[in-house]
Amino acid sequence: GLGQSLMASTSLENGSIVLWDLNAKKIHAVLETPHSGKDVTHLSFLPNEPVLISASEEDNSIKMWLFEKG
Repeated sequence: GLGQSLMASTSLENGSIVLWDLNAKKIHAVLETPHSGKDVTHLSFLPNEPVLISASEEDNSIKMWLFEKG
């Protein structure tokens, strides 16, 4: 992996995805409006992979986010 413990959450206000670094106890990154401002209805990391899957029922889409070092 990336040597990090990340947790993902969503914001109901603007549809952004917030990635939290659990080791450093701070925000690692924010994905602004990943589904064009629509609600994100599902988030899941792939086991043992640096990949986050997000889905939105409002725009009927599934997206993959790849996290690389650096």
